[in-house]
Amino acid sequence: MSGLSMPFTSDQEQLLVRLKDARPEDLQAEIASRYSIIIWLKNHLNSRLPIFRLPGEILVVIFLYYKAAMEAAAHAQAQTSSPFHFLRARHSRFAWLRVTHVCHHWRTVALDAPQMWTSFHVTAQDCEFIREILERSKGMPLNIQASLDNGRNPKPVQSILAEMHRVQTLELELYPQMNHHLCNAAVPFEAPRLQSLTLRSTEKQASSVTDMPSLFDACHLPELRELIMFGYKPRWTSNIFAPTLTRLTLSCWGRYATSFPTLLDALCRMSALEDLNVTGGSVSVSLAEQGEIAGRQAVLPKLKHLNFTTSSMKMMYVIDCLVIPASCKTAFCLRSLDVVVSTSLAPLSDTILSKLSGATSVGSHTPFRTFAILKDPETPTTIILAFWKDLLPTSNLDLGDASTPKPDLQVSVMLYPVTPEDIQEFCGTLPLREIEVLSVGLATCEMKPETSWSTLLILLQSLNTVRLHDGAAAIGLYSMLTVYRGLSPSGQREFYAPGMKVLVLDRIRMREAFHPDDDLVLELVADALQARKDSGSGVEQLVVKNCINMGAKDIEVLQPSVAEVIWDGMESYEEVIFPTPFPQFRYTLGFPGSVISADGTDHGACEEVEGGVEGGSGSASRNVSGYGECMF
Repeated sequence: MSGLSMPFTSDQEQLLVRLKDARPEDLQAEIASRYSIIIWLKNHLNSRLPIFRLPGEILVVIFLYYKAAMEAAAHAQAQTSSPFHFLRARHSRFAWLRVTHVCHHWRTVALDAPQMWTSFHVTAQDCEFIREILERSKGMPLNIQASLDNGRNPKPVQSILAEMHRVQTLELELYPQMNHHLCNAAVPFEAPRLQSLTLRSTEKQASSVTDMPSLFDACHLPELRELIMFGYKPRWTSNIFAPTLTRLTLSCWGRYATSFPTLLDALCRMSALEDLNVTGGSVSVSLAEQGEIAGRQAVLPKLKHLNFTTSSMKMMYVIDCLVIPASCKTAFCLRSLDVVVSTSLAPLSDTILSKLSGATSVGSHTPFRTFAILKDPETPTTIILAFWKDLLPTSNLDLGDASTPKPDLQVSVMLYPVTPEDIQEFCGTLPLREIEVLSVGLATCEMKPETSWSTLLILLQSLNTVRLHDGAAAIGLYSMLTVYRGLSPSGQREFYAPGMKVLVLDRIRMREAFHPDDDLVLELVADALQARKDSGSGVEQLVVKNCINMGAKDIEVLQPSVAEVIWDGMESYEEVIFPTPFPQFRYTLGFPGSVISADGTDHGACEEVEGGVEGGSGSASRNVSGYGECMF
């Protein structure tokens, strides 16, 4: 034993002598025996660590949180436009399996916890892998995401369909030509636990139309509550349009038309709907059916949200036949219309009025109090008209803000071929007499300001507060202040919106960056405010915040024309990025705000509070605002 490099006990030396001439299989057996002892000793050592004092139930909860975090990270990666990130996200969907490879104890706890294996993503993995996961879930309800791309093995997805008796939620993304591979397999006849079903086509071309999979056409779905379908032409006779549905979301921009009676029959069956969102598509109405449309209705007494996005005015036939609660929040979006002769929005107007009048709605109606006009930030050629029945503060009208209440009525119209004149005419048909708060963005005016403001303000007979915003030049403000209907017997101008007492200027550009000393527009606005004051229709409170190329001297010019000016004190000057003869032009932010009254008193720093802007003296303003652009 002199050749050994380390000392051995006498017992070990005897063992080595005994095994010196042993057969290889005996040596392997001895190694395995000793290795198992080492594993046992390591496990015993690990069991003394503090983490091992946690009960298995607590570990499972920790593992589930870890799994949720990993899946959320994978989902976020999949949303990026980079193909590399998308592939990496697919691989990381099972990153949570790392917890089963940390130690023997963690692996045992994870494998024995069926809730760890009830939600997973299926692509083209080995069928044995999917079978193992299904076994570990031990018959518990399943929540599954499955995708089948072109040329991939369909068997993993087929194995999931065989478990439909315990699937609770299913998201199925299919390459259109792979549908037949699933239909040739065992089609489920019943999914007693299925509550949410999502069908998504991998075909991303907006012009493509793919018939929806027929997998569930004859399946019994007694618990289905939610159906989401993207990229497929609906087959309204399918069982997936179940009477138990409370949420239905459909999106397919391909050019197709559904038979109107078939669609209406399907909606009649889904009387439990609370949320209906349809994007794309049209309906076909024969001459014989047109006479029957007026007498047909689909009553949806529980509907809370209705959203239709379409490029076909024929969809108004469908909406006209829906009887919904008066409290239902409704949104209509008209994309570039398929027009032949007329771009009139009269069909949309008639549909809305039938709802507001109670002809096709149930319950008491409350007039609109707040109105916002804006352009869609994502689609600048789209005009948005938003209406609320409540009187909202200006700080709570940003449609992109999660804290902003959902409008009671929202109408989005894409310009061209529809014109601003069409939208102007459309507004004239709506009941706007009770509107007290108006929010308009002025970044782009599509018509002559004088014409647009007179057309709009004549409709708003109860107007109290106006907010103008969005980086527009203040010349639009001047146009709004100076429009009038005629002269009084005493020869004074009778201005529109005589009850306008609060004017909020938010992000208004008082002068252009390359003309920092040009006070023409400022003086015009001051004169307009003074003219309204002299006529008895003056603005009592002027709120100025976040305005551009404007400072304390400008506030002093405006102050004599109103009872009170509330200024946030922020001087913001655009920086001229090209060579300029105005070296003094600068960009500064941030010295204390102030509230300046008509007597010139500075009330100290101002602070924005709920319902207004409050000065150091305790005076407060009602600050009602919104986001919008003047399309007139």
